[in-house]
Amino acid sequence: MCFNSCEIIKILWFEKIKLLLEEKNIAPHGARAAFICALALTLPNGMTQMAEGRIDGHLCFPPRGDAGFGYDPIFTPNGYSKRFSEMDPLEKNKISHRYLALEKFTAHCFK
Repeated sequence: MCFNSCEIIKILWFEKIKLLLEEKNIAPHGARAAFICALALTLPNGMTQMAEGRIDGHLCFPPRGDAGFGYDPIFTPNGYSKRFSEMDPLEKNKISHRYLALEKFTAHCFK
């Protein structure tokens, strides 16, 4: 019998998150969560630009979906019924923390 070791590690990691929340008396399913991306650039002349993107949501167990990576299978953004891992990549990218940070960053840098 063969197993995909990456899948086993991912399942174990999600279970560890679930157990850590339970140890703190936080119900894992529905626990509030957020993805945050921070971008920063400092130029040789000392000018610095920073921006942050954030998407709030909640955790859902067990993991579900095949797209995305990282915590996507257990994260549902607020206002959506699908987890990041169940969304079409174009749909996800329009609301992702990385996209929001980059939008703010470029708006400040190129105004």
